[in-house]
Amino acid sequence: SEICRILEREQSLLRRVRPEKPQVYILHAESSWILSDVEGEGEDLENPRNRMLSSDAVAGAYQLCQDMGLQVGFVSEDMILDGELPEGAVLLAPSVFACRDGVCEALEGFVRRGGTLIADQMFGIKDEYGRIRYERSETLERIFGVRQRDLGVLNGPEAWQMDGLSCPAWFMRME
Repeated sequence: SEICRILEREQSLLRRVRPEKPQVYILHAESSWILSDVEGEGEDLENPRNRMLSSDAVAGAYQLCQDMGLQVGFVSEDMILDGELPEGAVLLAPSVFACRDGVCEALEGFVRRGGTLIADQMFGIKDEYGRIRYERSETLERIFGVRQRDLGVLNGPEAWQMDGLSCPAWFMRME
């Protein structure tokens, strides 16, 4: 075919082409994806507890980076555990509410060595089986510099107020 002839002719050029180094990495946490599917309630985008929670969060993080002109790389929990994240990198962890044993501790070392971790929600609060991991609170405190005093479940959206602003709050209350 014509495509094969072009590829054959341009072989030396194609061997020299290398992708740009990512400027930011996005954590694809399979544990969170599976639990989103199992624990989620339907696919209504208006319901933040929907089954697409984790995939929507990763897609949104990717689109944000693309809109900002940033090169993106993806990492898995296995790659984090194997130390494959470059030192000094920026890691986005969108909707990573569940992760396997050792991931939070590996990320603590990553941050200590100069990496930047940006997370939302209740980062790493559950294990891969959906159990809340209260013992992780000390590790998360060291990573983010905040202390968790209490954790409670909200039955539905509640108004969250701060400095005169009101926003709907879902999921869990963390003090």
